[in-house]
Amino acid sequence: MNNTLPNTKNGPNGWDQWSKHVLTELGRLSDNAEKTCCSLADLHVALARIETEIKVRLETEVKIKSTLWGVFGGVIPVIVLIVIKILE
Repeated sequence: MNNTLPNTKNGPNGWDQWSKHVLTELGRLSDNAEKTCCSLADLHVALARIETEIKVRLETEVKIKSTLWGVFGGVIPVIVLIVIKILE
């Protein structure tokens, strides 16, 4: 914020100086609001990308685990049958 505040006299230039100061501050605040919106949009994009990466990794992990459990589920009965055949 500007440390030099305009003249507070009620003379002919009093409001003119204040209005310039107010307009300058409004412009500064507007610029800050735009920068904040841009930063939030960038963060939203980054979070969406991270979310997608996490979903892909989880889906891959689930596919691998389900495949392994399926293989184990199919191999166990085969091993049991082989053991029964050997013991007969």
